[in-house]
Amino acid sequence: MPTARRTLLAALLVLLALPAAADREAIRDVEATRYRAMVRNDFETLQVVFSEDLVYTHSNGRVDGKEALLGALQDGTLRYRKMELGKVDIRAWGDTGLVTGRVTMHVTVKAGEESRDLTLPARFTAVYRFGEEGWKLVNWQSTGIAE
Repeated sequence: MPTARRTLLAALLVLLALPAAADREAIRDVEATRYRAMVRNDFETLQVVFSEDLVYTHSNGRVDGKEALLGALQDGTLRYRKMELGKVDIRAWGDTGLVTGRVTMHVTVKAGEESRDLTLPARFTAVYRFGEEGWKLVNWQSTGIAE
């Protein structure tokens, strides 16, 4: 392959990778914002970051939509005290972003008058979709793992 052609091909591959790299960084930022908002009970930010059609599957298998999850956070049924991220991999294809990794969630779960503090190490998959309002979380799935 002639040198000029190789150079052109290399330049094209770099240009094609730039949007994906920018998207991955934007997704990383939204994911970090979401974690902070969940710990701080920042419902205004969560309202923006969560997609209207969010499917949020907790590590115990319970599934919530956007309103149910926000309701549980607002009424104190569920409280994220701390979220510690481990290794994370972020991929992006067009308007879809995928985040996978490990997280340890420190939560308080309230049932009636009783509450329990739990430490939940998990692997997770988060799916983001890009639209007019930016990147939004459309799906979260976490699976508990042994430390």
